[in-house]
Amino acid sequence: MVTNHQFALSLQDQDLGARVAEDIWPGMGPLGGIHSALKAATTQYILVVACDMPFLNWNLLKYEIGLRLGFDAVVPRLLGFPEALHSVYSKSCLPATEAVLSGGKSQVSLMLRAVRVRYVEQHEIEKFDPQHLSFFNVNTPADIDRARKLAVHDK
Repeated sequence: MVTNHQFALSLQDQDLGARVAEDIWPGMGPLGGIHSALKAATTQYILVVACDMPFLNWNLLKYEIGLRLGFDAVVPRLLGFPEALHSVYSKSCLPATEAVLSGGKSQVSLMLRAVRVRYVEQHEIEKFDPQHLSFFNVNTPADIDRARKLAVHDK
């Protein structure tokens, strides 16, 4: 888990079953978090998902992981837009993330232009997740209400 310094301190004595890494580039959005996760990783590849995605589809994630060899990143693309926080990244992305961040930019798309990406297209995603619920984010009270309704419907 990548988080800010203050939250990392509050988790210090918790047994989460996961490592906590501090944001190296605070305020630089998802790209900063991806960079921090890659720096903290003990493996060549990492799976990055946002903390506000309650309906992740394990089969889709396994599919993405299975596509990683020969690529620096495996990124789903819906309606032409990459889903950077539902992706697999290699440590080989570190130089590109550092170059973008050092230039004062934080767009993941700039990093993706500099690495070998295997995009997972919509027709592939729909084999596992036809409703695209894996990419549903909870950002507002209305989203929470919708998530609760979807969760009850799935039971």
